[in-house]
Amino acid sequence: MQHPSTPGVAGFPLKVLAGVGAFARGHWDELRHAAAVIGTVLLFADTVSSAVHPKDALNILAKSILPAMFASASCCIGGLGVGGSDAEIPQATQRALTRSVAGLFVISAAVSLLTYL
Repeated sequence: MQHPSTPGVAGFPLKVLAGVGAFARGHWDELRHAAAVIGTVLLFADTVSSAVHPKDALNILAKSILPAMFASASCCIGGLGVGGSDAEIPQATQRALTRSVAGLFVISAAVSLLTYL
């Protein structure tokens, strides 16, 4: 015979149900807050996406790809142009970085002018 204070197999589902209920009630406020935050984020994303035109998307794409391509080509050309001495590497790196940053600004301005004028 089982001791009266120990639940049997029949009491197990009730314990599970009570545990799930306590968990759900304990986290209900957090779930409601999370739903409000998700709703706010979705509203923001909808507002932004309705304001973006196709030319804006192409502008962002061009400003992302073209400067990266220019920087990588500039750095490769600068690295391949280094002579036989290892002492030339820091200077070549500095020149390539300067060209890359200058190219970034020039390309960004040119893409903006071509897109919006």
